[in-house]
Parts: sequence; C-alpha cells; structure tokens
Amino acid sequence: MLVVYDRLGRFLRWNRDFERTTGYSAAELGSMTRLDLVPEPERPAFHEKMERLLSVGGEDAFEGRIRLKSGELRPFFLTGRRVDLDEGGCIIGVGIDSSARIKAQEAMQAAEQRYRRLFASSIAGIAILAPDGRIQAVNPSLCKTFAETEEAMTGARFIDSFAAADADAIERLFARARAGEPGSGEWPLRRVVNGKVDLRLSATSIGNDEVMVVVRDVTEHNAQQRKIARLERIRSMIGGIHSVMLRRTDRIPLLLEACRVAVYDGGFVFALAVDLDPVAGTPNMLAAEGTLEGGGRVIESLLQSTESPDAFSWSLLREGRPIIVNSMRSAAASERARGRLNEIGIRSGAAFPLRVDGQTNCVLILMSPEPHAFDDDEIELLTWMVDDLSYALEHLHTARRLERLTNFDPLTGLMNAGAFRKRLADLSVVAGERRWRISIGVIDLKGFSELNRQMGYAMGDHLLSAVADRLRTAMGEDSLVGRSGGDKFAVARLAATEAELDAFEDMVLAVFAQPFDVAGQSIALDAELGVARYPEQGGRYDIPIGLDHADAAVLLAKESGKRSVLYSSAATALRSRRTAMEAELRSALDHDEFTLVYQPKVDVVKGKMVGAEALLRWQHPERGLLSPAEFIEVAERSWLIVPIGAWVIRQVCAQQAAWRAQGLPIQPVAANVSAAQLGRGDLLGVVVEALRENALEPKWLELEITESAVMQDVAAATTTLRALRDFGISLALDDFGTGYSSLSQLKCLPFSRVKIDRSFVTEITTSVEDAAIAQAIIGIARSLGLTSVAEGVETAAQLNYLVQHQCDEIQGFYFSPPVDADKYAGYLRQDHKLALVRAQDDAQRRILVVDDEPSICKSLSRLLREEGYSVLIAHSGEQALESLAMQRVHVIISDQRMPGMSGTELLDKVKSLYPDVVRIILSGYTDIHVITDAVNRGSVFRFLTKPWDDDELLAVVRGAFVAARQAGAGESS
Repeated sequence: MLVVYDRLGRFLRWNRDFERTTGYSAAELGSMTRLDLVPEPERPAFHEKMERLLSVGGEDAFEGRIRLKSGELRPFFLTGRRVDLDEGGCIIGVGIDSSARIKAQEAMQAAEQRYRRLFASSIAGIAILAPDGRIQAVNPSLCKTFAETEEAMTGARFIDSFAAADADAIERLFARARAGEPGSGEWPLRRVVNGKVDLRLSATSIGNDEVMVVVRDVTEHNAQQRKIARLERIRSMIGGIHSVMLRRTDRIPLLLEACRVAVYDGGFVFALAVDLDPVAGTPNMLAAEGTLEGGGRVIESLLQSTESPDAFSWSLLREGRPIIVNSMRSAAASERARGRLNEIGIRSGAAFPLRVDGQTNCVLILMSPEPHAFDDDEIELLTWMVDDLSYALEHLHTARRLERLTNFDPLTGLMNAGAFRKRLADLSVVAGERRWRISIGVIDLKGFSELNRQMGYAMGDHLLSAVADRLRTAMGEDSLVGRSGGDKFAVARLAATEAELDAFEDMVLAVFAQPFDVAGQSIALDAELGVARYPEQGGRYDIPIGLDHADAAVLLAKESGKRSVLYSSAATALRSRRTAMEAELRSALDHDEFTLVYQPKVDVVKGKMVGAEALLRWQHPERGLLSPAEFIEVAERSWLIVPIGAWVIRQVCAQQAAWRAQGLPIQPVAANVSAAQLGRGDLLGVVVEALRENALEPKWLELEITESAVMQDVAAATTTLRALRDFGISLALDDFGTGYSSLSQLKCLPFSRVKIDRSFVTEITTSVEDAAIAQAIIGIARSLGLTSVAEGVETAAQLNYLVQHQCDEIQGFYFSPPVDADKYAGYLRQDHKLALVRAQDDAQRRILVVDDEPSICKSLSRLLREEGYSVLIAHSGEQALESLAMQRVHVIISDQRMPGMSGTELLDKVKSLYPDVVRIILSGYTDIHVITDAVNRGSVFRFLTKPWDDDELLAVVRGAFVAARQAGAGESS
C-alpha cells in the first residue's frame, strides 16, 4: 500500500492497493487527510512523527492502526520518507498489513503461555537437561517427587539422584535421545524420604543437544502389579489345593501336597504343617516343602527349641486365630529366632490354624522372602483356602472315624465280622506261603441272653468286654480275634504243626475256665465252640468255606449240647439238613407257599407314608409261618434265591396293579435283592417283564440291595444298577454301616436312598457309638444328595432323636409292624399318618435331676422350682437318656453312684449325645479319681457333694445356665 501526502496531510497520490485496503473510493480519498484514517488515541503520536519527518527529513517507521471505511481498525507497519515534490515537502508512506504477523505472534505467545502452564501444572515430573546433563528447568511435580526445591535442583546433574549402578544406564538413555532415539526405562530413586520410589524416565531430544525428561512415579503401579501377580499366584495355589483335596484320602499326604502347591504355585519359599503335642506342648512338623537351601533344617531346629511357642504364638492359634507377621524384625520371637529366619531370607510369614471338630488340629505356616507380603486381600483368600482345607481334614477325620466304627466293634474294640473276614484273607496268604494251616473258631456264649436280662444290659456289656479282653490276651498277638455278632466271637491262629492244631480248642475254651470279675461280681460263663481246620487235608485255601465251616460247627455244637465241635465230624449232618431244606424250598416255589407282608416307610417331616418294604414269609405246611432268618441262608447258598427273588418282584408289581385297580393312591414298594440276583440273575429283564405284565410304571417299584451284595463284584453290580436306574427304578442301599461301608464306591453308585441298619437304631439314645454311626450315615447321605431311612424304629425317643438329627424317613414297629396286603390297603385308603413326636422346647429353664433316691429327687425338685426352674426327674441313667431324647434340657444334675450306670458314665454319654447340656455331679461319695478324670475329659462342669449347701448349689446352677446360654450363642453364631 503506497500513498503520498503533503505537509497538511492531504492525500496527493496513492495506488490501487490503498483504495482496496481502506475501502474508500478515489473521490473520497481526495477529500480526506491522513489523520482521518488514524484512531483518535493514536493521532498525537502519529502527527508528531510526521511533523518531525517533514522538518528534519530522512525516514521513520511507525506501528499503528488504520481505521478502514468499514470501521475496522487494522494494524499496519507504516514507513515514511520526506521528498521535496513541492514547497514544504511531501511524505511518501508505505503501509504493510501486519495483522497476520501480530496474530502469529499472539498465537506464539499463547502457545508459550500454555506450554509454561502445562510444564508447571503437569502431574508428571519434567526436567530440561543441558548437553552436559545438568538441569536447566524443572517443574513443581519433579521437585515434589525428588523432595527438593527448584533452586536446589536447577544446575544439578540429573543422574546424581540415582545410584551409581543405575547412572550409566540412564546416561545411555539420554545419549540415545540426543541422537534422535527417544526411549524410556525404570530405576529406583536413590534419595528417598519415605520408602523406596520407582521412577519411569522417558527421554526426548528438544534440539541443541538438550533433552526433555518426563518422570513418572510408578511405585504404586508396580506395587499394584506385584499385588495382582501375588493374588494370581494365591488363586492358582487355591485351585491346586482344591485339586489335592479331591485326590488325597489321607491326612499326611494331603498336607504334604498342600505344602508343595503353596511353594510351587503360590510363590512362598517355605510351607509347613505343624501340630502341637498335647502332652509335651512341643510342635511337631507333619509336612514341609521349600526352595531355601538349608531352610528346612533351620526351621525344624527352631520348632524343636524352647523359643518356638513365642515365635509362632501357639496359644492364639489354638483359639483359632491366624498369626500374621509382615516383618520378621518386629516378630514376637527371640532375637536368635528372628536372626536365623532373616539369615535364610525369610522376611514375613503367616500361620493359619486348621480346625477339625471345632478345635485346632494343626497349623499351616507360609513364609515369604518379601516383607509385608500379606495384605488384607491375600489374607482373605488364604483364610478362605484354609477353611476349605480344614473342611477336607474334617471330612477325612469323619471318614476315618466311620471306618473305625464300621470295622471295629465299639464295645469291645475287636474287629467286627467284615473286618475279621478281610484280615483272615491276609492271614491265609501267609499260611499259603509257609504251607501252614489255620485253626478257625466261632464262639457262642452259652446262656448269655438270660444273663443279660437278669443283670441288665450295662452289666452284660461289661461281661462282653471282659470276655474280649481275656480272649485277646489268651490268643496272643499272632492270632485274630473278632466279635462276629451280639454274643458271638471269632478267632483264628496259624498252626505250623498238628500239635498246634490240636491245642487250639483247649486254648480257646481255657478262657472260660475261671469266672469273670465284672463290677465286683464273679460271673461264671461257658461257651460253645465250632472249629474248622483250614484248609482241610488236601483242600484249597478258601476263606469263605473255612469260616462258614466253623460257623456251621458252632450251630451243631448248640444243637448237640457239646462244648466243642470240629467241622469234619458235623459236616454230614449239616449237609443233610441243608439238602432237605433246599428240596422244601423248591417245593414251596412250585406250590406257591411264599407270601409277602408290607412294612410302611414314613416321611418324618410330614408324617405321611411314602412307600413300603415288601418282606418275604414262608407259609410252611408243617412248621407254620417262617421268617427269612430260618431259610434265607439256605436259599442263598443253593442259588434258589434267584427264582425266589424274581417271584418277589413279580408279586410286588402284581399287588401294586391290584391296588391301583381298586382306586387306591399307590406308593412305591421296595423289594429286596440278593447278591446272587445282582451277580447271576437277569435282574433287569425280570424287572422289565414284571412291570410290563402289570402295566406299571417303573416309579412304583424300588429295589433294596445290601452293601455286602454290591461289594462282592463292584464292577458288575455298578453296570446292573446303572441300567436299572436309567430304566427309572429307584435304588436303596440297605444295611449301610454293617459291611464294607466303602465311601469311594458309594459315591459312584446310583442309589437314591441309604438305609440305617436297625442295629444302630436300637440303642441310638443310649449308645454314643451307635448314635455317632447313625449321625455319620445321615450326614454322608445328605452330602451325597441321598434320602436317609432308619430301620427298626420302635420308640418315640428313637424317632425324636432321628428327627433332631435330620433323618428323612423311618420304618419300624413304632409306626407299624409288617402287615398283610389288605391291612396295608387300608392304610392307603385312610391316608394313615404318623403322630409326630417333637422334643419339647419351651422358654423355661429346664433341669434334669438324676438320682435313684426319691427323697433326694424330691428335695432338689422343691429347691429348684422355688427358684423358677422347670425340673424333670429320672431315677437311672437309662431313664435320663430317654428324657433327654424327648425334651430339651439345659442342665443335668446327676448322682454318682446309681445301679446300672454311674453318674460319670451317664455324663460321658450326655457329652457326646447332647454337647450343649451343662453337666453337674452331686455325690455323697468322694470317688475323687473318677470325678477328676471326668472333669479333665470335660464331661463334668462342676462337682458338688452331699449333703449340699442350698446357696452354693443354686449359685452353681446359675453359673451352669450362663454356660448353657453362652454355648447356645456360640452355636447360633
């Protein structure tokens, strides 16, 4: 833009760009002056410059604005030069539009301001480094990270803040950045106020060999990543230990593999399982695994030293509380123990109690090379895992206890029949290897049933125990001794010579030569003995034949009145009798002499019948109605049980069809199946044909199979049972707990019901062992999703106890004996129900007083009722157990010396059967060792003497109710 104006500022000449830029026409410009285009505030300065230029001459420049015709003020860079075109001179002005330059400059200033604000407010630390590595500029974030002021950092060498070992690597990073290769890396800051700080450095060249370093604090991020990795290891460890729990069936192998998984999957350097000797109080290492060289020896030596209880706080662990030590330097242990652990690289550790039956069974200890390795999240996961491991140990404990209860007679401690048979098989292997023979004896106590009735069952039990003890002593360690029935025992002994074979009978019968001393009474007892020499001369080693021969011989001894019968002399008579009965059984099948009776099964929750069990009877033409006990053994031995069993199934289906035709609401009826039917008979074919012939759905037929029948050939039985299940037949496992009781097999077999044998129900309210077995079977059934059915329920107390422990169904004389088809049809027609018996449980404070002296009971009852207690009275231990089964009791006060069952014996049973009941002994006799033993076992809460002080007795009773409430609160929590 070019313009010429005179001294007065009038425009003389201009170019077209001047018109186009200002927006004025030539005519308008001709009447205007230069000041017309200058904004009012800038006119004085502009006029002064122009006047000086006119008077002095030369050239000058001016940055200003021009008002365009549109009113816009646009910046221009103006230059002027004086020329003498006329008198007084003129000025030639050149104007350059500077708006674009000013905008660019303003943008650059704004960008610089933004950069400065970004630099100052950046969360990341930023440093600008000179070519020599010194800090030229630093933002506040970096000052905060380095804990230095800006003044202190400016001019300092950046790498001086890092360890010498890291400085070279950082310098190489900067060198690559100056060469145009930006990069990054992580290093710890050397100067730290509070703990270790990890930094991530990113270096970028900004020209002139200067480097910009962006610094990010990744300490928390790295810690979080390490935490995530650690938790992932813990989760992997939990998965591995869960797998171990499914595979291991013994306590020590389970703990050994759990420790191995903790080390190699969980990342711990050492894991060990420890239990505490209850007598010596010293810890014992059960299992251990580790990656520290020599670590096992160090830890074991610490465990065996006197310092270890302090080191691991055993008292807290016994209470069920875990111990977490996140720094060995602060551990509650001796300086020596801390030092030894630090020496081998252990910086933190944790101990978790493994609890079985509510008590600390052992302790799992985990050790880490990192301090503070156990945070809240990790502790929560480990606690969860330890709870599962405790559950697995409790399951193993229960399984072992059940195995003990099912393989050994709880009264005498001898092997039961099933265990004796298995051990006899082992003994036969030894006999076969040595070419020796075995003497097998079955002992039946003569007149024991009558003695039992006369003396009472408690004395009878003592007598059986005394016989067992004497048999065990007389036969020696190389012999087998078992209890094969109520008053029957079995013995077996290796014989290397004929003389040893001949001495066997005298050795056994000598046991009964002297009377037995039972509870201060001298009782003479004799026995009948059946003996088999096994194998017979020229025979084979055949366990069932040898044992059965001895059993048959004792039967013959009972019939003949002899004390002892050797099988070889009785075989002909026995075989003849069996042959005759076999012929009679075949005739019974041909002449339709068998009949069925039906015993109902009842749902104990609803009180309604849910089905029945069909029971076989033989209407013998001469001997009358016979139960299976009189002929079933012969039927099974002769395999006649197969057609008899098929007849039962067909008859059950036909009867069901007949009831349905009468319009009755039929329910499933169970038929019993023998081992022979399961193994040799076409059981599935028989079932399918019977249902088809009677147009009956499979759901109306149930089959009951004993566990011993299944275990004879598990593979074949499993195939048959699964085929029946797939066809729709419901299956029940009968007499569970009396035979092999193989839990590993049970869970693989398709049963829907488990039946508790009547032998465990008869004394369920008085026998701790029977109650434990019944509860275990109910628990196993529930865990496997099976229905539990109790057989032989004959009293309200038995029913109530089973209801309390969540048994599902019962059958027995309490509801109904086996009845004929017509009477059972009446049950169906009338919807016959069970009058449910519920344990009374009111809000009163109830005390059970047990004493055989009525005057004592009356005095105590009056005293306690005046204090507002509800009082029940029992005059013997048996009556007390009956009352406990029927009614809720909080406290029991028992005399010590009572006929039949003493007070401590009673309270031992109460502790096992009803652990919530608080137990007090009140006795006029100071059997101090008996009472002390009971207190130490936890069977007795307090011991009081007769005559009692009323105030003292009431104070003890009040304390007992406080303990009862605390026990109830603990259970509910």
